[in-house]
Amino acid sequence: MNITSLRSEILGTSPKIAISHTDADGILAVVMLLKIKPIERVYFTSPAKLMKTIGNAIYTDGIQNDLYIFDISGTKKTIAASSVFENTFWIDHHEWNENLAHVKNFDNVQAVVNSDAKSATNVAAGYFGISSNLVTYADEIDINEVKSLESERILNITESFRATRAYYKMLEFARKLAIDENEIYNPFYDKLIEERKILIEKAINFAKDIVVFEKIKDLNVGIIETDESLPVSKISDDIKCDILVAVMHQNGNTKIEFRSKTEDVFFIAKEFGGGGHKCASGATLEGNVSGKDVLKKISSLLTN
Repeated sequence: MNITSLRSEILGTSPKIAISHTDADGILAVVMLLKIKPIERVYFTSPAKLMKTIGNAIYTDGIQNDLYIFDISGTKKTIAASSVFENTFWIDHHEWNENLAHVKNFDNVQAVVNSDAKSATNVAAGYFGISSNLVTYADEIDINEVKSLESERILNITESFRATRAYYKMLEFARKLAIDENEIYNPFYDKLIEERKILIEKAINFAKDIVVFEKIKDLNVGIIETDESLPVSKISDDIKCDILVAVMHQNGNTKIEFRSKTEDVFFIAKEFGGGGHKCASGATLEGNVSGKDVLKKISSLLTN
């Protein structure tokens, strides 16, 4: 199938809405779709809030729509919920495991998943037949190997929006990038970037002060517990341990992030009801779960 016919099949005739992750990769994945055609509405969300976001989309936009979900893995419940739309396309690079087979139960749901891809933007660009430098930047950002000035600027801009829950700014940035990728260099963002760098430095120093190390089996596990939202990927570069665990208490819930350069932390996140990648995963739990309890469960998983 050539690119023209592929795009025609993708675009169809139904109005389009998208749901995507709130991080840089999620935003850039949306850009790939926007490069083909404007979409009616975009919801930026987290894996823990995906079901609620799908519900909001049903209530606000109705089900006579094509739905695109980027950079979030599906579960049996969210896959089933997404099937009420005209057509649903999941485009992702996380580990889906047994959930991927559940997609086959719905004729109008497709999942384009490549867990070997460095970013969801990479998967989206391939699916839509797009060549863009943004793919390289998304790859660098999502595997935490930021090398280029462009990647650094995108990361700081998008994380600043994320920290303030400025979802409308995420979409505005995505729309501008879809038209002109040189938006990355707009001096308008310079002050925002500098402020973000200062906050990151403070967060790293804060994390270094409160991190506690525990020996589990032969592994050195660092655990951070706080009421603050921390840039865990940045912090993990500065705290040397086999596995870093960040336990963050927010809005009555407990968000847990796992990072490692050598160990598989996906299976740990999965045991907490979460997911992600082998070296970077997370989970969100209802209520206030202590770092001590999290560490106890991790110890049980690693020693059994």
